[in-house]
Amino acid sequence: GNVTLNLGANVAVDVVASSPHTVTFAGGITDIDTTTANAINVTSGGTLAFTGTTSTINATSGRGFNATGGGTTVVTGSGQITTTTGRGVNIDGTTIGATGVTFRSVSSNGASNGIVLNNTGTAGGFTVTGDGSGNANGSGGTIQNTTGAAIVANATHSFSLQSMNITNPATDGIDIDGASDAGVNTSIPVTPDIAFLTANGDPGMLLNIFEVPKLGNSQQLYYHDNGSGSGTTADGTKDTGDKSSYGDFGIQINGDKISGQVSLDFLTYFLEKQDDPVAASNQIRDNSSTPLTVTAVYEVDTPSSIADGSQLPGQFILHDAHPNPFLPSSEAMTISFELANPANNLSVTIYNLLGQEVARIAEGQRFQAGAHTLRWNGRNQFGTPVPAGVYFYALEGRTGRQVKKVLIVR
Repeated sequence: GNVTLNLGANVAVDVVASSPHTVTFAGGITDIDTTTANAINVTSGGTLAFTGTTSTINATSGRGFNATGGGTTVVTGSGQITTTTGRGVNIDGTTIGATGVTFRSVSSNGASNGIVLNNTGTAGGFTVTGDGSGNANGSGGTIQNTTGAAIVANATHSFSLQSMNITNPATDGIDIDGASDAGVNTSIPVTPDIAFLTANGDPGMLLNIFEVPKLGNSQQLYYHDNGSGSGTTADGTKDTGDKSSYGDFGIQINGDKISGQVSLDFLTYFLEKQDDPVAASNQIRDNSSTPLTVTAVYEVDTPSSIADGSQLPGQFILHDAHPNPFLPSSEAMTISFELANPANNLSVTIYNLLGQEVARIAEGQRFQAGAHTLRWNGRNQFGTPVPAGVYFYALEGRTGRQVKKVLIVR
């Protein structure tokens, strides 16, 4: 039959074991309710199974599920936890067994944290399944208005959260391992160029590819991840945000009299776990540096004679644009090139980092041998100013293609 436990200020289910016990709720409907006490309290380990059609676990200032005191705990089935100011789930110093701890949903409103997983071992993981559709429909619960991070995971094997909503946390949405990471070398020199930063772990690799601006006297790696979420890191730098976001990393620019606005364009990728993350990062970075390469194969008839030798396209040289960086509001950018021989059908095209055409300075034109200069005002083909960032300009003709890079600042 149905199981209903309404204990108010008393713990509804209290599993205290010197050796682990198993508690199974097999009724069609399981309804567990408390107020200031924990709805389910597991001390020194135990297994809970919710096999009924509907299993709800409710508390107000108490915790929905609380496992402490060591041992190993396992939870299976489709339990649905809802609390107000109490933590929805708290597993601290208790190992999650190989089968894992699974709930259908976890919700809280105004708690210090919605879910806390601390020192849960390396055997099993924590899972919120939602309704199983994989859609972002909130069926995995809503954690809102926390006074700290919504979800804290420290020294835990793994966790999977499906179809959950996290709204209005006081600090972080998900706070992963606030402990200081030793051995981060922030003295690696960084030169102005297209560079990358990666964060690697079992779930995969986060890769950022960006242009290091030519600003300041020097550039270096920036990293922040200490246990308190505030103060300074080993390199003496402070967290740039709310002093509670662990794992901050980026580029620090050092120098005097740096002023004005600078835009930094970047591309972010999330990749599956790589055997060699540096090699994978270099490959994607190199592909981004040359955004578009087209090889055309076509058949032509070879003429028996040529009446005008000047019609043969010759070799060409594309020079560095200037100024670079380029501030469109103050002047136009000059693009110059040289031709060894007269050439037909030459084009000069501007591309963005994604290889998309932004503007054409010259299209299919004929140029005589010698030096030539073109100017670009920093606007696209519709006459709109392009955003600040990295762009490529290409000189293209029948005999080849040359590409160079320019940085636009605003």
